[in-house]
Amino acid sequence: MPMTNNELMPNNEKMTLEKKYGVKIIRPIYDIKRWNLDDNHPTGIAIILDIEGSLNNIRELAFVGVSYSKHDGKLYQLLFEFNDAHNMPDYMVEGIIDCADILISHNAAFDRPIFDARFPFFQNKPWACSLKNINWKNYGFKHASLGYILEKFGWHFKEHTAMSDAKALTQLLAEQFSNGYVMDKLLENARETKARVYAPYAPRIANDEFKKKGYDFNENYILSPIKRGTWYIDVAPEKAIQESDWLKDKWNVESIIVELTPQKNYTPEIIYGI
Repeated sequence: MPMTNNELMPNNEKMTLEKKYGVKIIRPIYDIKRWNLDDNHPTGIAIILDIEGSLNNIRELAFVGVSYSKHDGKLYQLLFEFNDAHNMPDYMVEGIIDCADILISHNAAFDRPIFDARFPFFQNKPWACSLKNINWKNYGFKHASLGYILEKFGWHFKEHTAMSDAKALTQLLAEQFSNGYVMDKLLENARETKARVYAPYAPRIANDEFKKKGYDFNENYILSPIKRGTWYIDVAPEKAIQESDWLKDKWNVESIIVELTPQKNYTPEIIYGI
C-alpha cells in the first residue's frame, strides 16, 4: 500500500522500505523543497494557470509563478501564488501576466478560451499545454491525467481546486525524464511552429486510417450551426500541402490549414473554428 503521511519518517527508513520491501512512498506535493539554485543560465518566467468553473461562473483562478532556465528547463524559484485572480482588478492581473515568457496549463484547450475571453490582454501571450505538448506514451505513461503522472513520479495531491492543480503541475514540471527536465521537453515542443490540417466532413470509413496516421478528433470544432467535430493532424508547415492533397485525393475532403504558433495555439479559432 502507498504511504502518504511520511513527513515524520526518516529518509533512511523510506529508502529501506522502497528498496528492500518494494513499498512505494507517495510524497505530498510541496512536501520537499525542490527548487534549484541559479546556475547562471538565461532565465525566463513561467506562470502555471488553472481555473475552476466556466466563463460565466468562475469560482477560482489560480496562478503559480516560477523562474526557470532557458537552457535546460530547470525550475529555479517559486515567485508567487494567487488563487483569487478572478477577484483582482484587471490592471493587477495584466501586470502579473505581462512579466511571463510563457503561460502553462494542463488542458489549455479548455483553459485558454476562458482566460482570453475574461482577460483580453491574455490573447497575444504564448501558451504551452502539458497535456498535449508532451507525448506521455513515449515516456511509458498509459495516459496523461495529471494525478496519474504525478503518482508515477512519487507524488500525490488533492485534486479539483485550481490552486492544488496549479501547484501539482508546477511540481511535475520540476521532474526529470531520462533525457531532461519535463519543463524543457514541454517548451521544446510548444515553441515549434506547426500547421494544423483539419479534415471537415470526412467520411466515417476514413476513421481507422486517420487513427493510424496520428490524427486526433476535436469534438468542439464548429462546422455549422448543427454540426460539430472534425479530425485533424499537426504537421511541419512544409508538409501541410502534401497532407491536404492526400485528403482530397483519397477521401474527397476539402481541408482547412491553420498555422499553429505558441501565441495562437489553443485559442477559440483553433479549438472552435471561430
